Amino acid sequence: MTTELKTHLIFDTELSKDSARSFLTECSKTKNAIKVQSTSPMRPVAETQRASLLRGTLAEAEKVIVLVTPRAANCRALLEEIRIADDLGKPMIGVLIGGATTSTELPKGLPRGRVVGFDWGAITRAMKK
Repeated sequence: MTTELKTHLIFDTELSKDSARSFLTECSKTKNAIKVQSTSPMRPVAETQRASLLRGTLAEAEKVIVLVTPRAANCRALLEEIRIADDLGKPMIGVLIGGATTSTELPKGLPRGRVVGFDWGAITRAMKK
């Protein structure tokens, strides 16, 4: 029996909603040890409440997956979530989607050695490290 890893999914809520939905749909259909329990806020959150909300949500996660697109490195909200996850010591992996390649600029705080392509075997192996 495989233990499911409680995971938080970080993505650019303005430009990557469709990619995130596809990822979540495939994740639910795939037999893997990943259980996405929370995601980046899909609805606008007051700036004064955002950090507190994210901190609480991320505190409950065991791991974090960051969906990396060609523009992810410039998304302020995504960068804020990564910073909070890093502050909380949450292990993170990046998954290249939406045209991102191994040479795509990564968001600050996401090490290149922790980034994989959109392949469930690679994602699952990276999550277990």
